[in-house]
Amino acid sequence: MLFYGCKQQNSYIVMMNNVEGLENGSGVICEGLTVGEVSDMQLHKDSVFVKIKLSKDFKLPVHSKFRVVSSILGTSKLIVERSDQSKFATLTDTLRGYKDTGSIFSSVVDTAKRKRMEAAVQKMKEGFVEFIEATKRDSTNP
Repeated sequence: MLFYGCKQQNSYIVMMNNVEGLENGSGVICEGLTVGEVSDMQLHKDSVFVKIKLSKDFKLPVHSKFRVVSSILGTSKLIVERSDQSKFATLTDTLRGYKDTGSIFSSVVDTAKRKRMEAAVQKMKEGFVEFIEATKRDSTNP
């Protein structure tokens, strides 16, 4: 099913505190699929209101979040992190977004893949800690 590129679109406003790297025309991505684009951004007090256009075929669950992700090439995309709610957002709902700044995996667009990578790194960290502790025990017990 082709989402983006169809003529029928719904517009939503996403309230964000940091849109660094995002620009008009930046893609809106969900599960690796382009579902829309950023069409306008305006500063309002301490927030930036980002207007996005999404395909009418794309159903956006309430409490979904939007995350700005920058690639190593400097381009940014707006990633949809869909909630598990069965009710869908309306055109008048306030949507929230944030800038991903803390993870070394922030350039990984696919949320499921990013979570698997983070889990794998956590397991490696735990294994490394166990290795260090075992080495300490072995060195104190000749």
